[in-house]
Parts: sequence; C-alpha cells; structure tokens
Amino acid sequence: MDINRFHCPGCGQRVESWVARRPEFHCPGCAQRFHSNYRRSLKRSALFGLLFWIGGTALGCLLIDPWQVVFVFAI
Repeated sequence: MDINRFHCPGCGQRVESWVARRPEFHCPGCAQRFHSNYRRSLKRSALFGLLFWIGGTALGCLLIDPWQVVFVFAI
C-alpha cells in the first residue's frame, strides 16, 4: 500500500500523506483511528541497506585480490 495515496478502508476518503506518516492518525471523513509503521519500516530498511553494503564490501575484500580496489569501489 502506497503511503502517498492512502485511502481509508472504511469510507474510501483519501488521507493526506503528511497525515499518514504520523505514528497514529485519524481519517478526516469517518474519524477511524490508524497506526502507521512508516518510521519503523524506514529505519529497518536503512539498517538492512547498511548491513548489505558492509557485508558486500567485506565479501568483496575476501574474494577480490586487491582489496584496496574494493574499498574505493564501495565508497
């Protein structure tokens, strides 16, 4: 579900993206309450990307002979 085009499942009214990014928000039409995991998933994906980058750099250093080239490419 795209947070930029979030529609209330109860009444179908569009909820603005800046409202849907809050940890808890209400539908402007029917006042239904929602909990958002936007920040948690953003932090999780950033951490996963960082770990993937570090792991790829470490694996490249082990498999490619001039490890300095791997560091230059990673940076």
